[in-house]
Amino acid sequence: MDTTKIRITLSVDSEGDNEVRRGEDDDREIDTVTLPLLPPASPFSINSTNSGSMSKASARTSSIHIVPNELLLLVCSRLPTNALLTMRGVTRRLGALASLVLRDRMRISVDSIAQMLSTLEQQHSLVEEEKRPHLRHYKQFVRNISMNDITEAIWYATPPEELKTVCECLCILKAAMQLLYTEDASVGVPQTWASIKKNMSRYEFKNWVLNLRSNVDKIPYAAVKRVEYMIMHDQSITYERLREVSRPGYSLLIVVAACLQYGNISEEVKSKSREVMACEEQLRKGRLFLASVEGCN
Repeated sequence: MDTTKIRITLSVDSEGDNEVRRGEDDDREIDTVTLPLLPPASPFSINSTNSGSMSKASARTSSIHIVPNELLLLVCSRLPTNALLTMRGVTRRLGALASLVLRDRMRISVDSIAQMLSTLEQQHSLVEEEKRPHLRHYKQFVRNISMNDITEAIWYATPPEELKTVCECLCILKAAMQLLYTEDASVGVPQTWASIKKNMSRYEFKNWVLNLRSNVDKIPYAAVKRVEYMIMHDQSITYERLREVSRPGYSLLIVVAACLQYGNISEEVKSKSREVMACEEQLRKGRLFLASVEGCN
């Protein structure tokens, strides 16, 4: 029985292409098939004959250990704080180096915050000392309110428009009406005289008026701005006009004006106090973080 011999030979043509020649014997016609080129073998592949090769990840890990601490510190000093915080959880060595850089940064930051706090405390003391006589002056007017003025004001069935506005302002300062003012001083809901009379007739309102000398410190600043906007945009609200139309309205307008002046001055002092408290809280957190960083070294 005749058998057919098939041979496959590789040849490279002049252009460097790999070809496969196959045939049954020497007398048969040979077909040519071009094969695609294979990628070069990786020196780190499993079949590599180099027994001392290692993976790229291992090479990177090993290369970190040979970098001196001085060079790593230089690199860490140029990294943002968030990156340094992340480095503290990578390895013990990188964490220690990152903590050194964070310690130096936080010391500078804490010193800067402490100096800022000292400056803010001085400014607060100066403002408080400067404004204290003005606060004491306007507080004298809020204690001169009479319950007879309240009773006479709400006695009207249809009061003058100026008196109605002054009474409404007093109710806003008391915050006796819900949703009467917002953060925007120009936004407000006009109230009816019946609603104003109802609020001014309550015991809570009268008790607030009698203790206004202490309650003036609790008036919301948004209410102060709302009343200030109402009076500034109503040309008829003047001392002369109120004296003409209503004596109790004139007395109540003096109290309202004193509350506005007191509220604006008090807010200026309170804003400085809030700045001091915010800086104190920032300094406290900075010192806590600095202590935790120094404890890692």
